[in-house]
Amino acid sequence: MYHYFFTLSFYTSVIIIVLMSRYTYALPLYNTDDAQITSNNTCQIEFGQTNSKQQQLLSANPACSVYNYEVSTPVNYVDRTTSVAVQIKHPFYASEQFGIAASVGYTPNQHADEANWQVNLPTSFYITPQFQIDANLGWYHSTEVNVSTWAIAATHELPHAQKIAIEYYKPALDPRQVQLIWGLDVIKDKTSIYLSYGQTIRSSIARWIGLGFSWNFS
Repeated sequence: MYHYFFTLSFYTSVIIIVLMSRYTYALPLYNTDDAQITSNNTCQIEFGQTNSKQQQLLSANPACSVYNYEVSTPVNYVDRTTSVAVQIKHPFYASEQFGIAASVGYTPNQHADEANWQVNLPTSFYITPQFQIDANLGWYHSTEVNVSTWAIAATHELPHAQKIAIEYYKPALDPRQVQLIWGLDVIKDKTSIYLSYGQTIRSSIARWIGLGFSWNFS
């Protein structure tokens, strides 16, 4: 009962805030980052939920940008356990055709899980005004694990304020995965919702669905 009440309250709060928001920039559910950050002197927040047979994940990621640096504090809730991290992201180059940035994240020791560092280099290629490719190369480090990570995503804008994306990525502690994402601007340039379906490459048994909301406020 607690689980269903928490989920209902989560969605109710998100929908109310989204309908009151002004501009949307965040992209929840994506595992592939792009080379952009929130506009200077503004903040954004994104919410997401993914469900599989193994677990349910609720996430919130508030972020603010000052002097061309974006600081975010991702919060994840999994199996009644909450974890918090901090990340700093800075774009180094941006043009109409290409962009590159770098981010550093730190997750402290929580709930008997060891602390870890994550470094990521996201790049974006703007092929056409409607088509974009993002690629990531990263590194994950903890006391017992030291591995590289990577991701690539293609996003295409569709008619009627829609977009569709597919991404292929390798997380630090999980096998390679693929995910399909659909997005819709509920109120153009103000509020958006996202739906996703994903699974591991080796087995379709490990699969999940996701729901996300995003907005920006200044």
